[in-house]
Amino acid sequence: MKTICYVIGTLIFLAVFLISSVCLLTDNSCGTDRKSLEKRCVSAINHYRGQ
Repeated sequence: MKTICYVIGTLIFLAVFLISSVCLLTDNSCGTDRKSLEKRCVSAINHYRGQ
């Protein structure tokens, strides 16, 4: 009985892990954040060059 519970628990864990991985891979906010990060870095570099 314990073995069946362990197997079912492991399968549920793997299913949740795979579903969350797919959701993260299809999320496009990372690309948007990367662009805004580049803009902030460029403005910071320009600010420090001006001083």
